[in-house]
Amino acid sequence: MKILHVMGGQEGYGVGRYVAEHSRAQARLGHSVHVLTAGGRTGDPERVNDGVLWHAPQGKYPFFAYNDCLQTVLHNLPLADRLRELVEREGPFDVVSAHGWKGVLAAGIGQRVFRCPLVVTLHGTQVGRMGGKGSREEIYVADMEKWACERAERVVVPSRFVRREVQDRYGISEEKIALVPGGVGQETFEARVDAGDFREVFASPDERLVLLAGRLAHEKGPDLLLRSAQHALKAAPNTRFILAGDGPMKELVEGEIEKLGLGDRVRLTGLLGPTVMGALYRVVDLVVVPSRYEAFGIGALEAVAWGVPVLAANVGGLTELAEKVGASVIHPVNPEEPVGFASAIVGALKAQGRRTDAPPRAYGQRGIPNELTWREAATQSIEVYEKARVERECAAPCST
Repeated sequence: MKILHVMGGQEGYGVGRYVAEHSRAQARLGHSVHVLTAGGRTGDPERVNDGVLWHAPQGKYPFFAYNDCLQTVLHNLPLADRLRELVEREGPFDVVSAHGWKGVLAAGIGQRVFRCPLVVTLHGTQVGRMGGKGSREEIYVADMEKWACERAERVVVPSRFVRREVQDRYGISEEKIALVPGGVGQETFEARVDAGDFREVFASPDERLVLLAGRLAHEKGPDLLLRSAQHALKAAPNTRFILAGDGPMKELVEGEIEKLGLGDRVRLTGLLGPTVMGALYRVVDLVVVPSRYEAFGIGALEAVAWGVPVLAANVGGLTELAEKVGASVIHPVNPEEPVGFASAIVGALKAQGRRTDAPPRAYGQRGIPNELTWREAATQSIEVYEKARVERECAAPCST
């Protein structure tokens, strides 16, 4: 099968990580996989990585908008043009897979013009992220998601939680929605470093390390962690916190760190690649996921695979993930209560003992169910694409 994934955002955490891992797993199953993205980290408009062909519009965008929402819409213009080039040069494609709303306008060209089946993957919903409130732009995003789900042959979601949202909020029938969880894979995190030396970059031997990895966005709750860190440090002053990620709340988080006097205890690293994240998972004492909204929780699953204790908010897909891997592995907390969350952090650190007294972790210390591997996710998604192709009534691959 020849597959074209369209991702309007950048590579990195969240959707970017999902697309990269999922595409690689599909390629290893013998499929021809292409990814069209708004821009790669290398700046190269074309490259091959682990059997996946990555494409991006050539040159810089000649236009800029006054907000991120409009900018995303404008980004779909060069994306759509690039999609046309790819279909004419690399096609025909058996399916076009759009990830979130950011690339769906461009991906829709594949369906409307080239008659390719369209599969939309929603990594959460905007209505859920808004929590009952929303700006004009956020409401537009929610409307775009609904429109995309209505047009697609199939809608893929990562959890029962998101499936219910798509059914209840967007009115999509259960038969049209396919549940394909995310996964985890060792090769992504191969890090050949001396664990002791690497750990000293972030903390001294007698200090503990707590990690939050993900976008600095409201739904991920970085501000909730900072409020709890202030209390946790009173009981465990030899603790350091790492916030690995970037996003719209970066300036607010920086201001909160200064306001709370946490400058010497909290480190913002920016976006880190998988290799560095693999090294971090080997040496941190605890991973926290204080999300207000979470569709699945790939970061929590990655930590589990490395044998790192996890404190995760009892919301959405995180609740389901805890059921799958065992509640004794992912401990539910309420990050909206800073004192209680701080107590949970201190308690988890005490229960684990000093990390420096134990050998560096190895991947796979805790068993991951087969259904939560990328290979299984790729297998399931291919079945969804086949059904979408049949539903599109294409006896042969779509043509130009």
